[in-house]
Amino acid sequence: MTTLTVPATRAARGAALAAGPSAVISLALTVAAIAQGGDNAEIARSPLGIAAAVVGLLSLIALAVALVDFLGRTDRFATGLGRPAWLLALIGTIMTAGGQWDAVFLVPGLAAKAPQIADTGLDTTTAGYLLSFALLALGWIAVAVVFVRARVRPAWLMVVGAVLCLGPLPVRWFVLAIAVSLVGGRSR
Repeated sequence: MTTLTVPATRAARGAALAAGPSAVISLALTVAAIAQGGDNAEIARSPLGIAAAVVGLLSLIALAVALVDFLGRTDRFATGLGRPAWLLALIGTIMTAGGQWDAVFLVPGLAAKAPQIADTGLDTTTAGYLLSFALLALGWIAVAVVFVRARVRPAWLMVVGAVLCLGPLPVRWFVLAIAVSLVGGRSR
């Protein structure tokens, strides 16, 4: 197995630590945008809605980079369930970040030109979101199982967070990101 350099692992650990706080900020901004009122199109175009989407995207990017840190946490990612779990979590996180990119750059523009799309969505986009969140959830559940087997305590919170990614919640990766930050904060 290739060993990462110290700066790479420090940056990845920093991303793991940042995932939770950025998810908390994204959730707070989302709640504030919703509290201002309006339909989905107005929320998507609002400064708070756009800020929530941007910080949410940063949180998902942090989750993907945190997986690099996790490679060095236990040798269980080199064998058995570990490698496919890690890869599935990475693919699901990248796909979900792509959906969040859509919320940052595409949805506000669509909401201005075709507000009904912001309310009803597009069938193909909805299917893509569902697939992304399903892969995110399954991958992180598998990563959490690897950590549970390695006796990393906050790993059970990762399972809960990954399962919540399947629900229709704003910033549905919120609990998962907090769990990743807790695991990332543990010394090796």
